[in-house]
Amino acid sequence: TFALFLGALGGQGPAPEPQSFFEKLEFSRDQVQQAARGEIVARTLKPKKHEVVTAVVGRVEAPEEFFIARFRDIERHKTSKAVPLVRKFSDPPCLEIRDLKKCRPGQCNLKLSRSQIESLHQQVDWAAPDAAEQATSAFRRILLDYVRGYLAAGNRAMLAYDDKQEAVRISDQFAELVEASAFLEEYAPDFREYLLAFPEHAPPDVEDFLYWSRENYGSDLKPVLTITHVSIYRKPGGPGPAAFIASKQIYASHYFEASLGLTMLFRLPSAGSAVPGFYLVYFNRSRIDLLRKWYAALARGSVSESVRNSMRSSMASMRSKVEAEYGQSQPPP
Repeated sequence: TFALFLGALGGQGPAPEPQSFFEKLEFSRDQVQQAARGEIVARTLKPKKHEVVTAVVGRVEAPEEFFIARFRDIERHKTSKAVPLVRKFSDPPCLEIRDLKKCRPGQCNLKLSRSQIESLHQQVDWAAPDAAEQATSAFRRILLDYVRGYLAAGNRAMLAYDDKQEAVRISDQFAELVEASAFLEEYAPDFREYLLAFPEHAPPDVEDFLYWSRENYGSDLKPVLTITHVSIYRKPGGPGPAAFIASKQIYASHYFEASLGLTMLFRLPSAGSAVPGFYLVYFNRSRIDLLRKWYAALARGSVSESVRNSMRSSMASMRSKVEAEYGQSQPPP
């Protein structure tokens, strides 16, 4: 078992609860040993439907609360080569004017609902000299109106993407992603209920904010504009992670039909360590429209690799920033 194997590593192995969780995420013995040594380890898990499921684990040498405080500063701490633009929610950028002009319900290169597509064309005079400026303003208003509706009505207001022949409801896809992540029911049932029922059933002291980002997934794929709802939940006690940070994608301009990211913090034993630390586990389950196509078997490997590399890079960047800033915040010996 992993418990026996990690016992041989002495103080380098995870505590029992992370061991059990690593087993659920199907990490190999070699990968667990790498994580225990402080390396960042990423793997792709067996998917359901047209999904990519990825897990990343690494040790962070800083207190949990210090990490959570830095996570709130999402603009600085998520920014990396893979995610070059991140902003707490304000006016999002408009990426592709040409795609907006050609966009029609059932045939659009950007993910929008039917009503959003119709509203866009009502607001823009494509023959005008300032058509690009009109389109940019209209696109921003449409997304801002959507976010306001989502904050007021919650999951019920999530879009139905009408860029393809068959509409895809984000709320239905997201609910299935939560249901498929069985460890949530085991370790954080109250938080799971909140994710499914937002804005209802909020646990005490849960924190929420929204941000948009521009994300790169390699030279073969378009940059993706996303809008993400972050919920931070500290467990009052019990087994499993001490804190959960859910990243719930409520919009993506390309590829993604729904996405759930879970950042989980497992406290490290403090004995023998001068610096308090924790295991950081990032889990992402995403549904991607490319994997609905006839060439899905060929595309899955490339898409999985791009997501896995992006997640590994993002964790490495965030860990470096957090550890460096924590070190700078401490008084000299």
